[in-house]
This record gives sequence, C-alpha cells and structure tokens, in this order.
Amino acid sequence: MNYPTQLASTSNGKLLVVEAGGSRLAVYDQDGNFERHIGESGALPGQLNGVSDAVVDSQGNIFVADSRNHRVQVFDLDTGEPLWSFGQQGDGDGELNAPRSVTIDREGLVHVVDTGNARVQVFTPGGFFERSYGSRDAGEDSLSSPHAVSVDPLGNSWVSDPIGGHVQVYKPDGSPLLRFGELQVDGFAVQPIRVALTPDNTFYIQVNLVEIS
Repeated sequence: MNYPTQLASTSNGKLLVVEAGGSRLAVYDQDGNFERHIGESGALPGQLNGVSDAVVDSQGNIFVADSRNHRVQVFDLDTGEPLWSFGQQGDGDGELNAPRSVTIDREGLVHVVDTGNARVQVFTPGGFFERSYGSRDAGEDSLSSPHAVSVDPLGNSWVSDPIGGHVQVYKPDGSPLLRFGELQVDGFAVQPIRVALTPDNTFYIQVNLVEIS
C-alpha cells in the first residue's frame, strides 16, 4: 500500500483502502485478498489527485473525495470504471475547494466536507447542489478547517474541525446543535481528525495530540 489513510466497507463485505500516496483505491475481498486498484494519478476522468476519503452507496457506487482536483468522482464498484463527477474549484454553491471527506445520509444525499471553504455541502447522488451548512463567519459556531463528517440516524451531522480543536454538530436543517472539544491534555492540544458512527450509535473520534509550545 502507498500511504493508506482511510477505509470504507461495502454491503457485500468488501473493503476499500484509500491510498493517498498512490492517488487510488485498493479493493480487497472479505478474506483480505487484493482484487484491484481503482483510479490513478492525474486530473482526467477516472484519475485522482490527493484522494482523501471514499464511501459506497446502496447501489454499489463509490463516491471519492478527489481533493486536489476539487471534485467528487463516482466509480462503479464492480468494474472500477468512472461514472460521473461533480464540483469544480471555487467558493460558490456546488463549487469545492480541497474537499476532504464524503458521506451519505439515510436519504441518499451526499455530504461533502468542503475544507478550503470551511463548510459542508450537500448534493443529490447525481451531483446537484442541495444546500450547505457551516462557515467561517458563524461566531462561536464557526468552522476553521473541517476535516470529516458523519451523519447520525436522526440526521444530525457531526463535523470534525482539527484546527479549531472541536467537533461541531448540526441539525438536519443545518443550524448548530452542539459544539464540544477544545481540550488540552498534559500540555498537548487535542485535535479531532475524524468521526465515525457504529451500528449501535456509538461515536468514535480520531484525534491528534499536538504539543503546546
């Protein structure tokens, strides 16, 4: 593997490994046997640059956060072929700036962490813009550099913001619900990197510890 950074599972038990260093995904079967790679380095359709996250929908489509190409690409799980993509560099509705994470809620909508624009954008599976939530200009509820998002069964979105040092939770309508974090432990700042929801509704938060000088 070439700098694996993230995992995603499929409904039939396959495992996807995001290889950030190789700008590709690696597909493994239920027994851990390698099957194939998806994607290669570049900016053309089917190519990736700075891939950072992936998620598989109920139809077997892989949504990939193609960070340095400022888009989300969709691949067929069975064939590895590119299907469609959405997003281009910018700060308008539907435009992206270094997206870092992607997830799918219970309604099938795609939530994309638009890191460079400090927000999360919501798209239809076909890539049409629906709405956004979060911003740099929301006072106490502002985002600095959001990194990942997970949506709970109630439709609330949990967004990690490592530079801000907290996790911000948004209601389904995009209004702020809860904010927690900004912790220090034995001279280290706690930076939440990723949030994950298990089937029993337990949240796990991956953190970095950064020494405070």
